[in-house]
Amino acid sequence: MTYLNKQIETNPESRLYYYRGVLYDEQKKGDLAMADYRKAVELDEFNYDACYNLGAAIKNYNVSDIYDQLAKSNITPTKKIELKQKMVDTYKEARKYLEVAATNQNYSVEDLTNLYEALVQCAIEQGDEEATKEFKDKLSALKSSAPTKE
Repeated sequence: MTYLNKQIETNPESRLYYYRGVLYDEQKKGDLAMADYRKAVELDEFNYDACYNLGAAIKNYNVSDIYDQLAKSNITPTKKIELKQKMVDTYKEARKYLEVAATNQNYSVEDLTNLYEALVQCAIEQGDEEATKEFKDKLSALKSSAPTKE
């Protein structure tokens, strides 16, 4: 981490932010990971790996936080409505990055399968039936093209 921090200071470029984001992600430091993934995407909008990881991190960290808030017993009806809208907005943001990542033709079938599973969840949570069907169709096509394990 120290090495990456020094490299970023002297030569800030997207891959360095992406790699530091991965390290933060492994340490379960979601806010720091997402900040670095965002910076990597800002520097290179076609950094598919950063888009993939940012979308997944938004979905995993932010959605989890919202569920934790919704689970509180003293939540007001107004706050509950706000949090549910925040949930939809969070899935929408995650989907935006995951859709960019899904255009990477160099991902393995396994990676694309994971991506489309996440996209299906995002579309369902947004109530977007058309996108849900589209992502499920792509997921089915991927699964049928994958080699079977024996």
